[in-house]
Amino acid sequence: MSTSKILLGVLAGAAAGAVLGIYFSSEHGAKTLNKLTDTAGGFIDDLKTKFTESIGSVSDKTEDAFDGAKGLIEKGKSKVENGYNQFKNGDHHDKIIPKADLKF
Repeated sequence: MSTSKILLGVLAGAAAGAVLGIYFSSEHGAKTLNKLTDTAGGFIDDLKTKFTESIGSVSDKTEDAFDGAKGLIEKGKSKVENGYNQFKNGDHHDKIIPKADLKF
């Protein structure tokens, strides 16, 4: 069993114990439990909203990154095709493939 599952179980048990302790500690336990339930419900709703907003933001940024990468790939592809066509036609060999000092 992983450490995270054990920790989650301990925290859930502690939370359940705290709620039951408050409920049984006074004659107004039901009112306190209702307040806790309402507060927890609001907290969960806030978490859901923030999570949904975060996922949307990450999704938008990922989509923008992919669009940018596509643009770079198309630009590179175009340059390679142009260079190949110039090379094939014998135009400007020295500009397409610069002379290199090759050492073997």
